[in-house]
Amino acid sequence: MAGGGLVTFLPIERPDGSLAAVALLLFGVSTAVCRWRVGVLVDRVGARVLLPATLTCGIVGMLLVALGLATDGAAAAAAVLAGVLSMGVAYGAVQNLTLVVALARADEDQSTTVSAVWNASYDSGTAIGALAVGAVAAGIGLPATYTLTAVLLAVVLPVAVALGRTALRPSAR
Repeated sequence: MAGGGLVTFLPIERPDGSLAAVALLLFGVSTAVCRWRVGVLVDRVGARVLLPATLTCGIVGMLLVALGLATDGAAAAAAVLAGVLSMGVAYGAVQNLTLVVALARADEDQSTTVSAVWNASYDSGTAIGALAVGAVAAGIGLPATYTLTAVLLAVVLPVAVALGRTALRPSAR
C-alpha cells in the first residue's frame, strides 16, 4: 500500500524540478538492492529481526516523505529523499522477506501455489494501496495521507513481529 501510494502520487505532488525523478530513481534502486541483499541476511539472521526492522524503516520513510512534502526548501528535499531511500529499503526487503516467510510456512508441495498467491497479493496490495492513498489524499492532502499510511504500517508491526518469531530461523553456518 505504502509503496504504491508513494510511486503514484509523489510525482504529482512535486512535478516541478528533478526532485520527483531523483526520488523515484532512488526508490527503485534501493528497492532492487535490498530485495536482492536481504536474501543473504535472512539466511544468516532470520526473519525475526529483519521483518519488524524493515517495516519500521518503511514507517520512518513515510513520515520523512510526509514531512518533506509539508515543508519547503532544501531541508524538505532532503527529507523526501531520505524518506524515499528508507521506503525503498523497506519495500524491497519486505517483498523478499514476506515471500521467504510464506514459503517457509508452507509444505514443499505447496510452493507453486504459495508463490502465485503471494505474487497476486503483493501486486494487488500495491495497486489497491495507490487507489486508497489517492482517495484519502483527495480529501486531506498527500502529506497527511502519507502520515496516516505510516500509522497503518505501525498498526501492522505486531503482526510482523509475530510472523518473524514463527518463521524461518537462521541456518547453522
